[in-house]
Amino acid sequence: MRLTYLPKHTYEDYIREAPILVAEIVSESSKEVDEIVKKELYREQGVKCYLLVYPEKREIRAYRNTRESFENTNSLSFELKNCIVELKAEELWR
Repeated sequence: MRLTYLPKHTYEDYIREAPILVAEIVSESSKEVDEIVKKELYREQGVKCYLLVYPEKREIRAYRNTRESFENTNSLSFELKNCIVELKAEELWR
């Protein structure tokens, strides 16, 4: 048996602000949580862009935070602090 001491984490060890972009890989077992629970939580916390990736369907759904809701967008292009990210769904599934 081996015991390892792990120091307690403090508040400073964690993220202090919402990420700009969150991508969730959706499976049948996580579908409800990803599409409803996490989507609302991320909206409330100020995540700007939320991607739901469905590998079995080869589909990506992109949402932008409007503060009242996540708006479905057909664009997979996002601006992230001095960086523009453009995803091409057809290239992801090769």
